[in-house]
This record gives sequence, structure tokens and C-alpha cells, in this order.
Amino acid sequence: IDLKKLRALLRDNGEFHSVVEEAFMLAQENGVLRDITALKKAYDRVCEVAEVDEMTSEELEDLFMPNMSNIEFYESARTMLTELCRAVDMALATQEEGEDCNNPDE
Repeated sequence: IDLKKLRALLRDNGEFHSVVEEAFMLAQENGVLRDITALKKAYDRVCEVAEVDEMTSEELEDLFMPNMSNIEFYESARTMLTELCRAVDMALATQEEGEDCNNPDE
């Protein structure tokens, strides 16, 4: 699994914000993600840019909150992608040139 794009996105706060904002705007209705379909649409865009697999229905159900705001979506996406990166790092028990998701600034 290649996490270079994901790591780069997590390191660049400005780019991460832009990607999440774009994803939110694509899926929002009246300033919120109203349902799980909207949440999936937003997450699918973030995952596409990060070059990681789309989220499963089960994962989305765990994250879903009715009428999710852009701030809530941002925090959810940041947490989810960071945890994904950590989980892969732990499963592979390797690090690429000192990079890891616990310290994305390194």
C-alpha cells in the first residue's frame, strides 16, 4: 500500500483544508451533509484525492451524524485519514524514510 499521497495531504494543512472544503461543497445541501449518501459523496472525493480506497458502508455508518457541518466533516476526515495511516503503518510495521502518520510534519 502506497501512502505517499495521503501523507503529503496530511502534512499540508492548506491543501488538506482545500480538499475537504471542496468535497464538502460537492455533497452539502443548505450547508450540511444531511444523510449518509451525502457523507459518502464527500468522503469519496477526499479518498480519491488521497489515493486511498473508498470507505465502506459500515465505516460511514460509524462516522455519520445527521446535518454534519463543514467543521465536523473536516475533523472527521482528519481523524479518519490519520487513523488509516497509523493502522497501515502498524500492520506493515514499517516506515518510509522516517515518515509516519503520528508525526506527519517529519
